[in-house]
Order: sequence, then structure tokens, then C-alpha cells
Amino acid sequence: MCQILTSAAFGGAIAFYGVPMDLFGLPRLGLVVPPGNPVTEPEFNRLIGSEVNVCTVRFPVVPDFAQRETFEMYNDVLPETLAGFGGMRLEAGLVACNASHYLLNPDGDRAYCAELSERFGFPLLSSTQAILALCEHLDVTNLVLVSPYAKWLTQTSHAYWEKAGITVDRVIELGDDQHFNPYDVTTKTILDNVRRARLPQDATILFTGTGMVTLTALAELAREGDGRTLITSNLAAAWWTRRTVGASATDIHPFLRRLERRPVAAGARGGQPSVAQAEPEQSPVAGLTSQFAADPVAAQTTDESLVAVVSGGASGIGAAAAAALAARGVRVAALDLNPDQAAAPAVGIACDVRDDESVRRAVAEVAERFGRIDIVVNNAGIGAQGDIAGNPDEEWLRVLDVNVVGMARLTRAALPYLRRSPAAAVVNTSSIYAWVGLPQRTVYAASKGAVFALTLAMAADHVGESIRVNAVAPGAVDTPWIDRLMAQAPDPAAARAALNARSPAGRLVRPEEVGEAIAYLATPASSATTGTVLAVDGGIHGLR
Repeated sequence: MCQILTSAAFGGAIAFYGVPMDLFGLPRLGLVVPPGNPVTEPEFNRLIGSEVNVCTVRFPVVPDFAQRETFEMYNDVLPETLAGFGGMRLEAGLVACNASHYLLNPDGDRAYCAELSERFGFPLLSSTQAILALCEHLDVTNLVLVSPYAKWLTQTSHAYWEKAGITVDRVIELGDDQHFNPYDVTTKTILDNVRRARLPQDATILFTGTGMVTLTALAELAREGDGRTLITSNLAAAWWTRRTVGASATDIHPFLRRLERRPVAAGARGGQPSVAQAEPEQSPVAGLTSQFAADPVAAQTTDESLVAVVSGGASGIGAAAAAALAARGVRVAALDLNPDQAAAPAVGIACDVRDDESVRRAVAEVAERFGRIDIVVNNAGIGAQGDIAGNPDEEWLRVLDVNVVGMARLTRAALPYLRRSPAAAVVNTSSIYAWVGLPQRTVYAASKGAVFALTLAMAADHVGESIRVNAVAPGAVDTPWIDRLMAQAPDPAAARAALNARSPAGRLVRPEEVGEAIAYLATPASSATTGTVLAVDGGIHGLR
């Protein structure tokens, strides 16, 4: 018996770009996946968008079978597996397993899909046939095959494409006969091998295997200015699905938009120009990241449908950010050690960013309560005083654990939800003292400098997934922490006056001012902004 799993993250009616949408009235795709494949659903859901409901069944587990026997069995039991959808209405079906369909050869693969389409009453395609359809759309006749398979299966896939009329100019093997597991292939392995191959700029590269993680590698290649045509199994499958079920061009992943905008690809018949040659003025990153381009779709995203988590959201800058987001209609969860202190309409949720399990529980609670997460504000932080000799290792580790690693924990836990969002954003709270030296703040400044670097690294990692990452760098902000610090001074009033004098504006920054900056960076008003650290400091950095 095959269990049906739905990928939908929302319940009832939802709003997309401000337009009410009946979730259960959307077209449905039946997706068939190997039992151990951890990649297809996350990548496919990210690519397919919110206009298609994806329902999944998995092939049965057969632990004692050899590789080839397993793939042959998948073909044998495919009708029974499809029957696991029961009487569910499906507009299309997709078999996300290249390996089993390589064994059928192109003609057998096509015939089997046609037979099952007629039997079950909806168009059914294999991921291999989806790749062929995309190659035909792009007029591709030559490609470079990037394979994570054992040698025998790599050779089988090579033969499949040759028999389909596509010349394989080169094979880049990522695995070997001693270690066959596409699910273990890393982005680094893909990038290292592709870069080492020094492929020509007019190459079409096919990354085969629905279980191989590819989206980050594609984004990185594009960020580097790679003008080659890049095809993956899941990308081709999503492209075919959207066309088959009639999804509109409104909610379309940047990778797919790039394909739709370029009907002629590298390696095309008749010596047609490559993608990069055809549109030399188009930045590859801009072509892949529509959320950051001058895109009316991004501009139409409304704040009212968004959900934000704000760490340290019950006081100070976090509370101000929560209030500013809520004023824009964003639903806010304030993650805090003292959740009862969170101000309505934000919902307080207990969370200790030093504890990974606590963070994961809090994120799961937000997702269960609101059905989604679009915005992460990493604001929880602690201060410390002293020069390089003034703090023991324990204090260094305590501050870095909260101020830096805590951000990594929260973003990591929320990342699966951000990848499904049409307007995903992360905003980190750094400090102007990451740039400007301040006496007796060595540990604190080091931690905030790390946040600065973390922000840029995260932005580079996730730009291809349309997840924006920015930071604010406040100056001295009039928060409870500053009050406690001033209270420890021999003359609190003089200490506060000296603190005010450090700023060209002559005063401390108000939490609300930082909160507004965070809200701007977190919402679609700043959809063209990523990898930016915004100073909110009264002129300390720019004017002194």
C-alpha cells in the first residue's frame, strides 16, 4: 500500500499576490518518487510554485534488490503505485526517477507513458521524457552529461540520449562503482567537477538524476556569469508540469522564467546563438532571480499574506521590528525567552536561540499556526564589555553562540519554508560597531562583524533561490540593555550624554527607527535589495 503525501503547506483558501485562491480548486499533479529520494519534493515544490498542488506516492522499498533489479521493479510496479492515488482527480502525473526509465530506452519510455496515460485518464510523463520535451523546446541537439550514477548506469543514460537523437559530447562522472548514491552528492562536488571540466560557454549541461541536489549549484554557476544552458531532471519536470496543467506565468520560478524567455538554447540546430550570445545585456543572475529584477510580479506581492518570525521579538529592537511588520499587515511570531512579554498582535513563542531543539520547536509551532514562514528576522543578541584581555573564553563562546550561531540555527530551521515563499527574506541585526571601533567592546564587535560577513555569505548562497538576505547595522539604540549599561556607570547622566555625543545626530537611535528599517528590508518594498547592510546610526559611520 502506497501512502499519499501532500506537499501543500496551507489550509483552506489562501491569498497569492493579494488575490484569494481556493487551494483545493488548484490543478493537481501526481508525483511518483523512489522511497529514499530526499530531494525531489523540496526542489520540485520550490520550482513548481503555488498554483499547482503536488501529491506524492513512493515506490515500495525493496532492500534486498540490486540496483538494476530495483529499477526494473519500479517499472513493473508503476501501475500499482499510480493506483495509490485512488480516485483523486489529477491533471497530470510525473514519474521522478530517471534511472528506471533509462532502462526502457526512449521509444519504450514514450510508449509506456502513453499507455499509462490512457489507462489512468491523465497525461503521465517520466522525468526523462520531460527532459526530452524541454530539449526539443530549446532545440538542443548536443549536451554535456553530468552523472552521479555508477558507471553502468551512466553508460545506460548516455545510450538513452544518443538513441533519442541527442549527441553527448562529454560525460562528467560524480560517482563511481564503489560509491553509488546520488543523494549524497554535494553542491561543492558538482561545482568542482563542472569548473574543472572547463566547458565551452555554448555548452548545454544536463544534470541527470531527480535525487541529486542541483538548485544551489545552478544559482552559483549563474552568479559566476555562466552563460551555458543548464538543465536538471527536476527543472525539466517542473517546466513540463506547469505547461501541461496550464499554470499562469504569474507565479513562476526564475529558472523557469529564464527558459520561457529563451526558446533557443546553446547547442541548437543551425548554429543558432547560445543563451548568453542571444542576450548579452542580460546578467545571468538577473535572468535567474526575478524577485530582484524590475519585475511587476514581485512588486505586486502584498505584505498581508506574509508571516514573519522575529527572534528577541518581545523587547527592544525586536519588539519594534515586530510592530513595524504588523503595521504592514504581516503576521508576526515573536520568538523570545519571555514570550509573554510580546506585544499584540505579535504572537509570543518561547525560544532559546542557544538551543537547536528549542529553535526547531518554535519554527514548527509557527509553521503549524500560520501555515507558512516568509520572513526571518535574526535579532536576538546579547552585549559584552571589555578589551581583548577582559573576557575569558567562556564569555567569548557565550556571546558568539547567541549573536552568531543563534542566527544560523533559526535560519537553518526556517529555510524549508523560505524556499516555498514567493517573497522570502532574512534580515540580521548587526551593528555599526562591526565597522567603527568602540573601546571596551571587543567581544561584542567581533560577534557583530561576524554577522556582517554571515549576511553577505548567506545572500550569495541563496540569491538563486530568490531568498533575499540583508542586515541592519544600528548605532547606539535606546534599549533596555543601554539602560542597564548606563545604570552601572558612576554618573549615569554623564555617561548617557557622552553616548549621545558620539553620534553626529546628537542622540541615540530609537528602536522604532531600526524596526522600520528591518520592516523595509523584510518586505517586498525592497525586492531588488539583497546582500546589503543598512546603517541606522545617526551618521556615525558616514559622517564622522
